[in-house]
Amino acid sequence: MMSCRHSTELMSQKIDRPLSIKEWLWLKGHLLMCFRCRRCDQQLDFIHRACQHRREEE
Repeated sequence: MMSCRHSTELMSQKIDRPLSIKEWLWLKGHLLMCFRCRRCDQQLDFIHRACQHRREEE
């Protein structure tokens, strides 16, 4: 549970700032093992891209 909580925090932070190598490796390792977090990461990326696209249209 704690590792999923930590990974969601990192997923959110990677939208606002580049992750350190240690953070990036930890997150990628967790995403390889956890289907739910992998899906969450895909959804956050989709939402982020949709928001960027919307801002560009305005």
